[in-house]
Amino acid sequence: MFRFIYVTLIIMLAATSFAAGVPQTEAQKTLYSIGAYQARQIAMFSLIPSEFEMVLQGFTDSAPGKKPAVEIEKYGQKVQELAQARRADKLAVAHDKKVFYSIGAYQARQLAMFNFTPEEYEMVLQGFSDSAPGKKLLVDIAAYSKKVQELAQARRAKPVTAGKADPAKVVDDKGALKKEKAYLDKAAATKGAVKTDSGLIFFSLRKGTGASPAATDIVKIHYRGTLIDGKEFDNTIYTRQPAEFKLDSVIKCWTEGLQKIKAGGKGKLVCPAELAYGKTGVDSLVPPNSTLIFEIELLEVKKP
Repeated sequence: MFRFIYVTLIIMLAATSFAAGVPQTEAQKTLYSIGAYQARQIAMFSLIPSEFEMVLQGFTDSAPGKKPAVEIEKYGQKVQELAQARRADKLAVAHDKKVFYSIGAYQARQLAMFNFTPEEYEMVLQGFSDSAPGKKLLVDIAAYSKKVQELAQARRAKPVTAGKADPAKVVDDKGALKKEKAYLDKAAATKGAVKTDSGLIFFSLRKGTGASPAATDIVKIHYRGTLIDGKEFDNTIYTRQPAEFKLDSVIKCWTEGLQKIKAGGKGKLVCPAELAYGKTGVDSLVPPNSTLIFEIELLEVKKP
């Protein structure tokens, strides 16, 4: 899905070619902070500069309209193993550079729901790059945490209603739409399924012992998202970094479905397109009119 040969000179040239410059506006500083925050999520790997360069290459190659040079799903297990090894020994060695490349690509994938333009991604990339070992950030990112959250809320909500489908594409996708409906019908008829009035199909995979969140609460979760053909488009498990967000800032399927899980529990959500990313989809990860399947572990519930 996703041949690469890298030498130090090429990496250096790539690293300098995308430089977006010093962020000037509030919007640019917010985007820069997103990149820096994303780099912080991989702190547990204790990367040396040469390793970070390869991670950066993976992050760079995942820009809007580009395609990673590695089929990163094949390296998920190796990424997890490296994370575990580095927690025990910061000098643990990974001999395959593709593992580091995949870490960067996975970090970029976690930002897909922002639907960044190429110009916006340049600034995000600058923040990520400036987080390299020995470098100093150009922005006090702590001062922009609230704006990052606000942008996340706005962008996560936008794909559900934004944009219009290309009529020609809708005709071409009639067969796909039938497959989506057939999948939903089969899921709803599966033992243990609970279908709500909205069309959400919920399965309880493990009972929790804590509180269930309200729509206005902040939740921390691990999750894995797939399409109906089993293709994975997102997974927090590989980097062992949970996602944290205000529950009413995400797709409707999550806002509704996570309220059915108690802290410590785990559930499966089958989300019709209208409760997820609708007719627009998300970049190349989620096609238009896609039914999405999420396995979600609710780690923590916090009041805002």
